Formats: sequence, C-alpha cells, structure tokens
Amino acid sequence: RLAAEHLIGLGHRRIGLVLGTNTHTASDFHRAFVAICRDRGLREQDLPWADGSFSESGGLAAAQWLLERRGDLTAFMCGNDKMAIGAIRYLSMKGIKIPGDVSVVGVDDIPAAQFTTPQLTTYCNACSMLMLRSIVSLRFTMAVKPVNGIGEQGKNTASTGSLAAQATSMRLSPVTKAICQIPRRGYSMATTRVYSI
Repeated sequence: RLAAEHLIGLGHRRIGLVLGTNTHTASDFHRAFVAICRDRGLREQDLPWADGSFSESGGLAAAQWLLERRGDLTAFMCGNDKMAIGAIRYLSMKGIKIPGDVSVVGVDDIPAAQFTTPQLTTYCNACSMLMLRSIVSLRFTMAVKPVNGIGEQGKNTASTGSLAAQATSMRLSPVTKAICQIPRRGYSMATTRVYSI
C-alpha cells in the first residue's frame, strides 16, 4: 500500500509494473497494487506489467520491453530491489533521467539499494523486517544488553513496513503531469508479456 500511495501521491498515473510471476507473493502483490491504484482512480490499462524474473537482468529486460510498448510510463514499481536495479540500469543506458523523467521504486530494502545512482526508493515490508529482527534477536539472545531495542524480552517488534523514499522517485513536474492527462491511443496490450487482471 505504501509504495502505491507514494507513487500516486507524486502524481504518477501510468506506472509500469516489473514483477516476478512464479510465486503467490508476487501474484498477491500485483493484485493488491492494481486494486489500490484503481481505488485511487487509475485505469488498469495504465498499469501494464512484465515479468522481471526476480533478477537484475530480468528487471532490465522488463523495463526495456515495457518502455518500447508504453513510452508514456512515468514510473516503475518493481516487485523487488534486484529488478529495480535492473530497471535503473536500462533507463540509465537510454539516457532517461531518474527521477526527472521516470521514477523507480523497489521492494525489500536490500543493502545494494544504497549503492544505486541515484539511491533507490525502496519499500521494506513487515515480513522482511520481522525476519531480520528475529535473526538479530536470536543472535543476541544471550547478550546482557539488547541491541537498539531488538531482543528485549516481551517487546513486540512486529511492524507494518516502511518506505525509504530516496532519490529515484519524485513529484511529477506540472508539464509532465499535463502531458500525462492527454489520452493515449494506439497501444496494443494484446501481447504475451503484458498482463492485466
């Protein structure tokens, strides 16, 4: 929800989705993202998606495929940070400015997200945070002092997730926003790699 709200709040109305396809989690993410966007008035046909195979090379190929078919996209929502890193690579190779021309958001907040240029905006979901906290808690179970509050007995560390808004996403400029309001025609979605619910 946070990632969708973030991009919509920045004015994006044509968002390419770079997702994996072979897990229930990826399918659930796709359905939830599209539902939130539809609830906020976005059209489903303006949310095309491609399989990014959960990898950097898959993200690069998916971003290329989507932009070749939908040059009017102003943002990419990637199902993980690896695919976002691949999308950033493709956009950079094409001279597309991030976030000036296109915003990119990933999921997972992996360490490599800190080293992209510009730094990746990424969503750290509750599952990832809970798993990390559990590992740290187990590791320091025998420690006398808790580390940053992690490992304190009886402390609830569950979280709903957070968005690390960095440099790969920004509000649309008034000119870009005006261009995005113009209805587009001639985009065929009847291909094998763009999907919609």
